[in-house]
Amino acid sequence: MEKSTSFSNDREFFDSFFPGLVNDIVKEGENDKETGKRNRGLSVIGSLRHLVSPDKLTEEQLKTASILGWCVEWVTYQTATGQTLDLITQPGENFENFTLERYKAIAGIKDASSHDNAKVILLAMGEFFQIQDDYLDCYGDPAVTGKVGTDIEERKCSWLVVQALNRISDKQMQILKDNYGVKNSAASDKVKKLYNEMELKKLYQEYEQESYQQILQLIARKSENLPKEMFLEFVKKIYKRDK
Repeated sequence: MEKSTSFSNDREFFDSFFPGLVNDIVKEGENDKETGKRNRGLSVIGSLRHLVSPDKLTEEQLKTASILGWCVEWVTYQTATGQTLDLITQPGENFENFTLERYKAIAGIKDASSHDNAKVILLAMGEFFQIQDDYLDCYGDPAVTGKVGTDIEERKCSWLVVQALNRISDKQMQILKDNYGVKNSAASDKVKKLYNEMELKKLYQEYEQESYQQILQLIARKSENLPKEMFLEFVKKIYKRDK
């Protein structure tokens, strides 16, 4: 590929196509461009670089990958805002519907046994990424994430509430019933206090480390005929992310 571009890295090249794609970008898209990490969109360019050797990579291919990457970002936004699939489900009187199996079904995490090796790896990474999102919604720094978490107020079936229900006492269950899904910060703080009592931060940190190692092992076992470095780049990019 000729060095005809003045861009110093993929992020600058990727961002350069944003203004020309549409005339009226929705506010959320602009916020993502300014403050988001754009992992999903950038992964399209990253995949292309692993699949096409540098001497054969063209400007047109990078342009197409950038446009596709922004499409991925917008589809993700549509999903997140509930215009397609979101993570809201009715909990039931005693939260009996908030199970790990239900969580995986809502999140689109399927049984990977019938998929090829690439899908096995990506399914594991997708679950890892979604659970990180749930954790950051509750514990992330709004100054870093760019938003205040709302999963508790919106009564979402998140990884945190599923884990809480696995270790909850009768007294704690009543507090959860009274405050989960109530749209005020005082109620959310009571739920977060429950989470702290159950040491869910520590549980997540253990999960994150364990899952990261499992994904690395999965990549080592399943990527014999696949671009191993591409998967490693993906998982290293999201490991211990804070936004």
